[in-house]
Amino acid sequence: MSFNPEQLISISQQNEYCLATFKSYSIHQWHNWRWLYHASGTLLSVMDLTHPEQLSADYQWAMLAGWQLANNNDNHTQNQAKVLNLGMGLAGFERFFANVKVAVDSVEIDTELVNIARQYFELSPTHPVIIEDAANLVAKLPKPKIPQASHYDLILGDLFANSQVPSCLLKPEFYKDLACLINDNAGYLALNTLVDQQQDLLNIMQAIRQHFAHQVILDINGCKNIVILARQQTFCQQQLKQNFQALTQSVTLAPDTKKALQTSICNAHYL
Repeated sequence: MSFNPEQLISISQQNEYCLATFKSYSIHQWHNWRWLYHASGTLLSVMDLTHPEQLSADYQWAMLAGWQLANNNDNHTQNQAKVLNLGMGLAGFERFFANVKVAVDSVEIDTELVNIARQYFELSPTHPVIIEDAANLVAKLPKPKIPQASHYDLILGDLFANSQVPSCLLKPEFYKDLACLINDNAGYLALNTLVDQQQDLLNIMQAIRQHFAHQVILDINGCKNIVILARQQTFCQQQLKQNFQALTQSVTLAPDTKKALQTSICNAHYL
């Protein structure tokens, strides 16, 4: 069964099916769904207990729209591919990539979230997590001299705590550092954004375009999330469609999720 976000929020607000409470968070479980609820009225993460390796949010699947292309890079096999996850949260991507044996370097500034992920959301106790601000860490990481030898085939960024834009996403220096860490052949950056104003999105894009030659904007139907993909090589709609088709052959997506992603790819803005 699929979940209805409004229903889970309602259950949380009534404090039903509660497993644990923290200062600002509560964890709930109903049927096969376990989720983290924030006191502001926000679902922060949902996990399917029957398939914890599956991503639960449409925007997360959209962030992987270019993954098949990066993963098929001639210089890499799947087991050699490497991902940097900035803003790990409750480790949805860590569970997904562990299932396909892809190495992930995880970064999360909130120690409490890391502990919750380990105790309630099946983050392996042996999986290392760097507890640090994402922008500070990226600035300190060593930059390879040869772009093709860069560390990462995919860098994920999910840094919004609310609709206020994190300051690092508006700074060209942040994207300069990221560009130096991404494989120049087929690697890409995937950012999840949650903006209230179109100008905020334009400001983010302006900073990205100073260091990434090509971008795709995916507006996810039915939610406020807008996903930005960026890399040095061109994107094309046919490539993303092929990537999505390959992805759906390896995982089972809910019909609503599949439809939302197909629509977002067909209506994407290619820059």
